[in-house]
Amino acid sequence: MKTKKRFYNIFFLLLSLVILPSSGEAAFTEPEMIDYTNYPLFVTTATVKPNITIVLDNGQNMSENAYGTFPGDDLIVPESYHGGDSYMGIRRVIPLNGSNDVETISAKPLTYSATGNTLNLGYNQNQIMTNLVGIRFDNIEIPQGRTISKAWIEFMPAEDTAIADTIAEIFIYGQDADDPGTFTGHSDLTSRNKIDPPISWKPGAWEANNPNNATTNDLTEIVQKLVNRSGWASGNAMAFLFTGLDGKRIAHSWDSEGFSITENKSIPLQGGYAPVLHIEFETTVADRTRYYGIFSKGDWNDADVVEPVYYKYESSEFIRCDKSGVSCNADEKWQGNFLNWLTMRKIDIGMMALMGGFGSS
Repeated sequence: MKTKKRFYNIFFLLLSLVILPSSGEAAFTEPEMIDYTNYPLFVTTATVKPNITIVLDNGQNMSENAYGTFPGDDLIVPESYHGGDSYMGIRRVIPLNGSNDVETISAKPLTYSATGNTLNLGYNQNQIMTNLVGIRFDNIEIPQGRTISKAWIEFMPAEDTAIADTIAEIFIYGQDADDPGTFTGHSDLTSRNKIDPPISWKPGAWEANNPNNATTNDLTEIVQKLVNRSGWASGNAMAFLFTGLDGKRIAHSWDSEGFSITENKSIPLQGGYAPVLHIEFETTVADRTRYYGIFSKGDWNDADVVEPVYYKYESSEFIRCDKSGVSCNADEKWQGNFLNWLTMRKIDIGMMALMGGFGSS
């Protein structure tokens, strides 16, 4: 009985040390290498009541990188840094539904199809006429006027290239509109205004369900014209029209997907069956990922633009370059946002969330 009573006394003593704050207050001096900018909402003064915090790491993974997967023994964060000056914005979208990738033959309204499993790109040998294919991509989040560096559309071949269609030339137009709507029928598809000149594409032979030779030529010129339009806004749609000469290529359509799609989705390179629009564009500092951590991510200026904060490494510590009396050469600057991405562990993020980022000197 005494042993059991002694156990409870020790248990409650330890519990009181963990959860009960002391009555006094202690001020914490911030180390010079650290700039905490995000205090928790419950902290209203420069002093905090010290508490004992116990973090039990059963999985033994709290020392892993907060941003990215565990790097292993080489201690290198494997994911690319998405917050630096060289970061390129990437958007990959597919048609929203079957009404957004359609085809017809210009002179034959009854040939219009929005539900077929394939798209016939190019010249229809059977009809002795050119096919017209329309593909619309919705919700493209690129700000107006941004510089486009790369753009293309990826198809998934549905059939092997027929001998008669070995040589094919396909012309790709952008629709001349700020935010084109979904296709509604033959007359709608054939009457849409096109951006001239088109991009010529002469794809190599196709093999069914093999993406080789199924990526268009670069469409940067078309996409740049669309993004530069005064009526363009982030989240608008883009539509592309395909005609051709001599031969054709048969691609899977949205309806060939093996599952129902209710909204745009990000899919891996050449993944799935629906056409994929891939766009890369230059970003500003405000667009880029801002990593939470013990270094400053950047400060907002009077123009509501994030200006990077830089540090220099000197005498075993990082010092802010904008600190009074500190001078930093271009080749010794470390961006604070990058240092957060590089150095933060899961335990660091957890401690900042629990303790407000306060540290002792």
